[in-house]
Order: sequence, then C-alpha cells, then structure tokens
Amino acid sequence: PQDEDKNDEASARLTARQSPARSLVAPDFVYPISAVLGAEDAITALSMLTVVPDLGVVLIAGGPGTGKSTLVRGFAEVLPFAAPFVEADPRVGGASIADSARRADGGVVYFDRWEHAQTAADDIGIFLDGLGTSDGSAIDPRPRFVVITALEHLATIAPSAGSNRSATSSFADRAALSVSLKVPSGADRAEMLRRHIEFTKDPIAFRKTWEPAQRDLARRLQLARPAELPQPLIRPIAAICDELAIPSARADVALAHAASAYAGWHGRTIASEADVIAVAPMVLAHRLPTPATGTQPSEAIQDAFHRALGGVHTPIG
Repeated sequence: PQDEDKNDEASARLTARQSPARSLVAPDFVYPISAVLGAEDAITALSMLTVVPDLGVVLIAGGPGTGKSTLVRGFAEVLPFAAPFVEADPRVGGASIADSARRADGGVVYFDRWEHAQTAADDIGIFLDGLGTSDGSAIDPRPRFVVITALEHLATIAPSAGSNRSATSSFADRAALSVSLKVPSGADRAEMLRRHIEFTKDPIAFRKTWEPAQRDLARRLQLARPAELPQPLIRPIAAICDELAIPSARADVALAHAASAYAGWHGRTIASEADVIAVAPMVLAHRLPTPATGTQPSEAIQDAFHRALGGVHTPIG
C-alpha cells in the first residue's frame, strides 16, 4: 500500500507539472537543449525564428535517432515568450491541424514528421499568412512559427535537376530555413553517450546541472533583437537568388529576414554581407536542384555569391 501511495504521488506530481498545451513530455524528463551536442546549426536556426518570427518555418532533417524531436522539445523550454508549444496531432489532418494552430495561440506548432506536415500543407501555408484555414475558418492569433522535422536528407526534399518543382519541393519552399542533424563523431559522440547515461539515471539531477546554461540561453533569446538590414545588402541578396535561378521570391525575403535574425542573434545591430553568406545555405539549400556533378549546396551557394558580386565578397571568419 505504501508503494502504491508513492506511485500515486509520483504520478500526480508529473501530471501536475505536465502541460499538454506545450509538450507531450513531462518537464522533468525533457532533455535540456544546452546539453545537446553537434546541433549548433539547428539551435541557431531555431533561435533565429524567435528573433524574427516572420521567418515562419524551419525544417530540421536527419535520420532516425539523430535527436530531432529531443532538440525541438528541449527548445520549447527556453522560448522567450509564454505562448504554448503544440505538437500537431499526426494521425489526422485538416481540421485537427487548424485546431492545433488555435491552441498554439501565437506560439509554436511542431510536426515531428515531414509527411505529416505535407498532409496539412494547405492549412500551414494559409495560417502562416494569417488568412485562416482551407475550410474558411479563422485562426486568430496565428501561430508564431512552425517547426518541422524530417527523416529525409535535405537533398531528397529539393527538386531534381532539370525537373519541374514537385509538390514536395513547393511545400519545402514554405520553410524559410533548413538544417541537417547527424550524430557527432569522435570525442563528442562519447560525451553524448555519457550525458545520455547520466540523464537516464537521474533526469532531475542532470537538469539541475544544466540550469545555468539553460538560463543563459533563455536570457539571450529574450534579449536578441533583429538587426537592421542596410540598403546595400538588397542587391547581393537578390543577385544570389537570381544567380542560382531560384524560382520563388520567398527565397529573397527569407534570406533578408535570416540575415537580420542571424546578426541580431549574435548581438549585432546591423547585418553585413558576412551574415548573408552565413545564412545562405540554411535558406537556399533545400530550394536548389540536386546537382548532377556532386557539388555540395554550400559550395554552389558560395560560388553563386562570388559571381553575383563580381568576384568580391567579405569572407566569413
């Protein structure tokens, strides 16, 4: 009986701490994002969304077990605003997706599978534009932004070389940013395992260890503001998209927003050419046709930027 009472008490404690509107996982068992290794680009992309929510959608691609859901659920804990974090119901589309958007109430909607988000593609696009849903019902306020994770590599989402853009790549164009996740190697992989074992053994103690880092990240997110985008950057932003023959104007807008967000995230008040170069792979990689020559998207983007500016650009570093 005493054991049953303890179990009931523990269950009640976890239930009380769990917020269905924010996550399906009780907070005591959410892995702190500050402890995640090898996900710097993904954390930067998510952080950029909080600096400039008009970016709208980030796509995080990676194979099974690369920590996509762990990362996103961990990020929900350090969001700088109090609005909900809603995991959209993957089993049904249409109205339930609209319902998830309403529950988000100016917060975040999360799809843990690319195909689930594709099913709801029309509603995602419509409610991001603040127009309601495909059935004509209103969503007010709209979600602040949407996070989608995918099993596919980004190359499988991009359009094939020489082909028309498919429905898949047209929906991918809605993603302002895309990043890839993979398991770290070497010493980082061993450290990742050590942290996982510690967390599994005593998640509450592990989370307490990482509280200072979590507070620092939350404060940085709270204080970050968009940087000014100087007029001289407009031409190179448009030129690089033109040079790469990106057919959608969303790329130009996303690149401008991303440069502002990236600079602001790093504490700068004015965005520079280096900021544009830094975020260009996040904005453009999933929009590029898969190259037949094996050229990596980042290389194609750097080459295009170099050509667009007549061979002169600011190096990163």
